[in-house]
Amino acid sequence: MPRNPQRPVGGTGVLTYVGVAVLLVAAVAVAVFALTKNSGGNLSAVAAGYTPPTLSSAESTPAVAPSTSPAATASSPAPTRSAPASDHPARVVFVGDGYAHSDDATDAAHGFPALVGAAEGWKVDVVSCALAGYVAKGSCGTNYAGLIPQIVAASPDIVIVTGGRNDVPSAASTAAAATDFFTQLAAAVPAATVYAVSPVWDSSHGQAALGVVQQAVQTAARAHGASYLDIGEPLRDHPEFITAGSVLPNDAGYAALAAAIEKALPPPSAG
Repeated sequence: MPRNPQRPVGGTGVLTYVGVAVLLVAAVAVAVFALTKNSGGNLSAVAAGYTPPTLSSAESTPAVAPSTSPAATASSPAPTRSAPASDHPARVVFVGDGYAHSDDATDAAHGFPALVGAAEGWKVDVVSCALAGYVAKGSCGTNYAGLIPQIVAASPDIVIVTGGRNDVPSAASTAAAATDFFTQLAAAVPAATVYAVSPVWDSSHGQAALGVVQQAVQTAARAHGASYLDIGEPLRDHPEFITAGSVLPNDAGYAALAAAIEKALPPPSAG
């Protein structure tokens, strides 16, 4: 019997599916051809200019928690070197008159020795005698030279000598007395760093003889290895810094003196 040309080969419906598939392929081919023709070759140009997307650095690398170290970011400032911390703060002795003793301050904590010591991290002792000076003998019965045994007893790393206003009446004798004091002090505490603070007056413009005392102290101090801290006149023209009816500073005056001394001190050693 002749084969029926309309009968599907291989089983019922197979030819139908094959035919459908062939028709779909043909349709796609026609569509692609038409699109290519109508685009005038633009598809090739688009393909040639196509750049595949690239991952950002955050997407292309594993997630890592940001470092909290200052050195981890480019914007962090370079580390600076500072004076090393010490478990043994410097022992510092302030020498002077009633100003050093913080007379008329609310308490010793408001005096310039305590204020400077707190700012510097020092352990502070004060060796003072009201009304004393390099020449003048104070209420304790001696001048600064007579205070040297107390200075030595404190085993200081640093000695800061203040005052001198009480020597104004004996300005002509200050050079010899200051030389004697700094000579004895250098021999008594040879390992200590010594500073001499320029003598100051109160809120008035003082006396011309104060300049003689200042020069005498500066010369004697430097001649014996001490550094001279010229703090100017922080109380001058500031009656609000002086206790009413007195020549002694109040808390504000002592704070001004402390600020002036702090400014005059050299920076701490970094090594």
